[in-house]
Amino acid sequence: LRDEVIQRHFGAALAGGVRMPRIYGAVFANQAMETRDGRWFTVTQAMAGTAPAPTEAQLTAFLNENADRLRMPELRAATVVLFDNPSDGAAAISEERIRERFEFRRDALSRPERRTFTTLTAPNRAAADRIAAALRAGQSPEAVGQANNLQPARYADTPRSAVSDPAVAAAVFGMNEGQVSDPIEARVGFVVAQLTDVASGEPATLDSVREQIVQELRQEAARAAVFERVEAYDKARQEGKSFDDAVAEVGARTLRIPPVTRDGRSPEQPGFSAPPQLLESMWSLGANAVSEVVEAGGGQYFVVRVDRIVPPALPSLSEPDVRSQLAAAWTARENARLLNTRVDALTARIRGGEDLAAVAASVGASVTSASGVSREDQARGAGVLAGLFTAGSNEVFSQQQSQDSFVIGHTDKITPPNPTLAARMAEQLRIRMASDQLGAMGETAIVTSAKRVGARYDLALAREALGLEPTPAAAPGQ
Repeated sequence: LRDEVIQRHFGAALAGGVRMPRIYGAVFANQAMETRDGRWFTVTQAMAGTAPAPTEAQLTAFLNENADRLRMPELRAATVVLFDNPSDGAAAISEERIRERFEFRRDALSRPERRTFTTLTAPNRAAADRIAAALRAGQSPEAVGQANNLQPARYADTPRSAVSDPAVAAAVFGMNEGQVSDPIEARVGFVVAQLTDVASGEPATLDSVREQIVQELRQEAARAAVFERVEAYDKARQEGKSFDDAVAEVGARTLRIPPVTRDGRSPEQPGFSAPPQLLESMWSLGANAVSEVVEAGGGQYFVVRVDRIVPPALPSLSEPDVRSQLAAAWTARENARLLNTRVDALTARIRGGEDLAAVAASVGASVTSASGVSREDQARGAGVLAGLFTAGSNEVFSQQQSQDSFVIGHTDKITPPNPTLAARMAEQLRIRMASDQLGAMGETAIVTSAKRVGARYDLALAREALGLEPTPAAAPGQ
């Protein structure tokens, strides 16, 4: 809470002392409210002509020009061996094993006693005594917390094992329903607890947990069956048996992996996906090589054999799909070239002094005139707006309007916004931008201050300060 208060005060100081310059809002307001007058006409693909079907030589040249982009990556096909079997999870479990497991896990399967209570943590015993007296007098935890500038902590339906402080847990689970505790000397401060509800524990019965125990035993049996097959496969390979013979002998199952790229994409099966661990093993082997047994986690293992490696290569024009796609790409490029050439020539004529209407008429186009066009007038089209609002007054522009058309035009007049109206919008925009800027400044201030004072954190010391157990050591390999 102290840190949050400090941050709020610091943020308020920044907000009170920082002012975004008015020119920022003025620039955006001017752009938003400025209008322009202009004339333009549209040049279509039909006016520029279309490219004929490409020849064999043109397609070959196009393929070579785009070799880096069109080259197919290396593909690999493989066989993966899996040691699990769907029937492993359906093994029969004897009644004796079920009862034995139930007796072993009876306490863990039982539902413990749970309690609902509220705690208030005071900085000293005197404050805790006042809190306990107020709660016993009938005041609510919220009212007591507000009077003492404390936040009540609520625990609903909580078992003893979920209460982190042993002293608090011992006190709460030793109280009667409705009772208020004496001040408890906890790891942090003095705690007063009010118990509001007690839910009795429910001992587990064999009938209530039978299905759960059966599933646990079946899962264990399935993992054991997998491990037995793995050991049998390793033994068979060490005895010199071939990959196929060893797989058949142990009863493992195989899956065919279609040709895939290094990142797991399959041209033959677009929806196929392979796990990274399998791909890593495939790309660590040569053709026809077999991996060692790889642990996939969760009690699963696999072995992979690389059946085929297809080196990177350009697609062949003899394939109908490849040929049609390349022909379409070549035609699109040539049509774009013809259209751009025609637009450049028409634009040059207007810039050379010819009348815009006369140039439009020479290609069968009609001129559109408009006044008071704003940036919000999206119906004009992206090309028209880009041209009108990037060209200066009395300048010619040309912009792409759609995939197969351009607009050529002239900006006749630029009308600035009304200063009174623009000033109001400028101030609104300035306030909005200042809010965004303030957040960035706060983050920068925190990072810079931390570097300046050499701030650092130590997880072990933090846990010690909170009275927690030391961080457990990581298991080997983690």
